[in-house]
Amino acid sequence: MSHPPDTHAADALAPEATWIVPNAMPPLHTGEVQLWRLSLAAPDMPRLVSWLSPDEQARRQRFARDPERERFTRARAALRWLLGALLRVPPAAVRFQYAANGRPELATDAAPDLRFNLSHSGDMALIGLTRDVRIGVDLEPLERRVERDAIVDRWFSRAEAACYQSLSRPDRVQAFARGWTAKEAYLKAVGTGIAGGLDQVEVALEPGRPARLLRLHGSATEARHWSLIEVRPAPGWLGMAAVEGPMPRVRHLTLAWELTRAH
Repeated sequence: MSHPPDTHAADALAPEATWIVPNAMPPLHTGEVQLWRLSLAAPDMPRLVSWLSPDEQARRQRFARDPERERFTRARAALRWLLGALLRVPPAAVRFQYAANGRPELATDAAPDLRFNLSHSGDMALIGLTRDVRIGVDLEPLERRVERDAIVDRWFSRAEAACYQSLSRPDRVQAFARGWTAKEAYLKAVGTGIAGGLDQVEVALEPGRPARLLRLHGSATEARHWSLIEVRPAPGWLGMAAVEGPMPRVRHLTLAWELTRAH
């Protein structure tokens, strides 16, 4: 199986990254990140539902609309397949425990060094996998209809808002997506979610430069303990991973649903 080249800090933006479709689950090494993109438009729902735990199946039933229910099922099934392949157990055998904020983690006796995070929106999902370091991922459609200016005024720092207001209207779309996904990814990585303070996570928004955290709760020193990886998983989409520590090696991978049929 061929592997994608390593990605370094100089090209962390990587909109042109090649997404490899592996024919088997590659090993996950310390010091690297695997970013998996996948489509949530797929068949085989009965098979995937059978992989979910009772609490996941109960949560699945709470979605009022079929498309939302199916997207949730496919996203969680894909996560279970990836983790199961690394743990060498069937997807249904992967056991989660939940933090106080509802964030899923692997049961402590399964693989204490294996970390993961999942984001999905519409028919697209992004999953990040690491060892020994925390990771958070987020995904944003660039053309999502939101009140960007109002959100920037409310949830971005003063410095971010000033940078955003200085940009052209087209550049603001990219800057907003970069800022929002970076904030979400970091807050997911540390386990607080947006309750942790979106305006306390300050991000470089200038177009054409690698994404990076500038300050965390006012501290530039703390921000240097984290790396951001910006990706374009599909046209019209922007994804972000926040990873603890220096810029890791990055593998950009596509999960083809055919690969999961081994289970």
